[in-house]
Amino acid sequence: MRVGISSLALALLILGSAIPVSLPFSSAGNSQSILFGTIILEIIDVNVSQNTTHAGVVIDVVTTVNASWDVIDFSGFHVETYYDSQLIDSHVVYVVGTGQEIINVTSVWNTTGVEPGLYTISAIAYGSNIDNYVDGFVQILPPPRTWIVDDDGPADFSTIQEAINAAWDGDTIFVRNGTYNEHLIINKTLMLAGENRTGVVIDGNETGRVVSVFADNCTITGFTVRGGGFTPWGSDSGIYMASSNNFVTNDNLINNKDWAVWLENSSSNNTVSNNLIANNWRGIYLNHSAANTIAGNNITDANQGICFESSSFNVVWNNDMSEGATGIAVYDSSLNNSVTCNTFSDNSMGVDVGGQSAVDCPSNNTFYHNNFIGNYEDIRFLTFFGTNSWENGYPSGGNYWSDYNGTDLYLGPVQDQLGSDGVGDTPYLIDATNIDHYPLMNPWTPPDSAALDISSSRTIIGQGFSPNVTVLLENQGNKIEELNATFYANDTFIGYQTFMLRSNNSITYSSNWNLSSLAKGNYSLSIYIAPLEGETDLNDNSLSGNWIFITIAGDLNGDKIVDIYDAIILANHFGFNRYHPAWNPNVDLNDDGLIDLFDAILLAANYGESWT
Repeated sequence: MRVGISSLALALLILGSAIPVSLPFSSAGNSQSILFGTIILEIIDVNVSQNTTHAGVVIDVVTTVNASWDVIDFSGFHVETYYDSQLIDSHVVYVVGTGQEIINVTSVWNTTGVEPGLYTISAIAYGSNIDNYVDGFVQILPPPRTWIVDDDGPADFSTIQEAINAAWDGDTIFVRNGTYNEHLIINKTLMLAGENRTGVVIDGNETGRVVSVFADNCTITGFTVRGGGFTPWGSDSGIYMASSNNFVTNDNLINNKDWAVWLENSSSNNTVSNNLIANNWRGIYLNHSAANTIAGNNITDANQGICFESSSFNVVWNNDMSEGATGIAVYDSSLNNSVTCNTFSDNSMGVDVGGQSAVDCPSNNTFYHNNFIGNYEDIRFLTFFGTNSWENGYPSGGNYWSDYNGTDLYLGPVQDQLGSDGVGDTPYLIDATNIDHYPLMNPWTPPDSAALDISSSRTIIGQGFSPNVTVLLENQGNKIEELNATFYANDTFIGYQTFMLRSNNSITYSSNWNLSSLAKGNYSLSIYIAPLEGETDLNDNSLSGNWIFITIAGDLNGDKIVDIYDAIILANHFGFNRYHPAWNPNVDLNDDGLIDLFDAILLAANYGESWT
């Protein structure tokens, strides 16, 4: 076992013997171990918290040692860690008796002042034997910086590619207004930010790809990208990505001869969001790519707005695809994609689904909460197509179809699928095998739930008693929703309740809150409504209400003592019920709606009690 150093200090003075051990590092000549037996050490691993980082970051170096010993008395062994030949930290681990243990020793490396470069991390442990272990390398980069690009003014560079070439991973390249006739190759983790979407133009002069991204974790925002041209491999594009975890987001305008954005070669976890994609032959193409998010884009006048080809587990959410040939095409072994909350309007075709054979047809894709408005043909199925879903069950619903002529009858307050709940009473038949059983009566809009009020029957509460708390909730959307509400006193979970509400309806809900587990003190009551699928306005999903004060039962004025002043308050309200104009709910200690002898008995039982 390991023992405390304070105990060892006395033990080592008594033992009074030391055996020096020489080490291969220069610092080891001043180190000694106290050995009374054999300590066998084997370094199993050396792990660093970051393999690539910027100078100034603190890195943990954890050395894992397999130690076994048969020592007679208190003894110790040393662990030292190095970057190249420079000491990071030194530790002494003390052991006693006989035993075996896996021991982790953590060294802290503050890289402030370390020159950029590639460093070898090593560790050494020595007791009766010496064991050395080299863990590989840590890349130290210069501190992150922002490079300025301006094609006609003072700046770090006049072209964007020059800035990319000079930058390190983690840097930002800020591009001032101007037209940059370039074909960019991004092979580092960078943020590229334009000063203004309409003012910063990257123009490929209709030759090849305009921007090619081969590094992970990049961000491109605030540009107009235009002028891609056909290449021998046919994949000209405004922005081409063969990498992962990138963001093409927030205010890019992409005008290109063929594809606006192309994701290729197992690109994953990329986000293409909130871009204006206009006047491209095709919009966003995913080829053999998975787990990407395409959200909030406005795509107009495209032969194909979005296309999946052998791409799976992607999310297409809240995009607007209009005035094109096809809104979205799902082809060839594209599986388990989610297409929700999009609008397909005034296209020749909303969605095109199919594969080249029965083997590779797209399957298990889900389409719901989409709006199909004014398309010449909403859905087209090619010869081979698998099983896909066109709804999300009840009450969530399916899609809005502008040519649906079903009804949504009102049958009173019964909340079932035949009520006026925003869901059609009869299915929408796409074809014989594809059916939306719960078509929406109105175009889908983001749902909106709101917590409007929360109040307690009492503000001063005896510990162990339960106040009555009233909450007001509202469904501000245009269809029936299930609201999941959680109640808290400060951060303490109190309860959970589910409410089914029709569109533009509210509910007032009262319940006794069990606060018996809470200590005395002040608490804020609050409610939190879990966001509905697609909900964007979350500002009113949480609400904090009354402050309450938990104290001794009978402390009516909240001064933390039950005394004559509390007795006077009770006497002045004795006999009142909750309908009396001078009613004070805090005096009703047992919350039965009447201030009577039972309340007086509770006060008397705690008379003279206090707390701090």
